[in-house]
Amino acid sequence: MCGRISITALLLVCLLAAPALLPPAAADPQAGKDKSKDTKEGVKKADTVAAGTAAGRISHLQDDVFTLEAGGYPRQSVDLLIADDVKIRVPQRLEFDDKGKPKPFKPDPKDTDRSKYGGMKGTRSDLREGQTVRVILGKLPSKKLVATVIIVVAEPKK
Repeated sequence: MCGRISITALLLVCLLAAPALLPPAAADPQAGKDKSKDTKEGVKKADTVAAGTAAGRISHLQDDVFTLEAGGYPRQSVDLLIADDVKIRVPQRLEFDDKGKPKPFKPDPKDTDRSKYGGMKGTRSDLREGQTVRVILGKLPSKKLVATVIIVVAEPKK
C-alpha cells in the first residue's frame, strides 16, 4: 500500500512538473487561444485523454473543481476539474428493518458500473471535504487534469 501511494505521489509530481520543464512554446501549444472554454462550458469525458489514476483526500471542494491531497512526504496537492458526466461511486449504505437488523443489500440490476467500480451510484452532493477517494483522470489538450470517475473509499473521520 505504501508503494502505491508513493507511485501515485510521483505520478502527480511528474504531471505537475512537466510543463515547467518544457520551453514556453512547447509547454502550451494553444498559446493565445481562448482557454476559458474548459471552465465556462464544462468538460465532458469524451474531450479528455486517459491520464491514469490518483488516490488521496479531498481537501477543498467547489462546484466544478476540487483539490486532491496525495499522501506521502511532502504532501502533494493538485486541483482537478470535475467532468460534467463524471461517474461517482459511494460505499454501500446499510439499511435496517423495523427491528433494527440490517437488510441484505440488493444491487440495482440497471447499474452496469457496479462490477467495474464497486459500491453504488452517487451524486456530486455525496462528495465532501475529508473523504478518501480514488480518481480516474483524463487530460484536456490544455494539460488540465479532469476527474472522470470518483470512487469514495472512506468517509472523513469524525
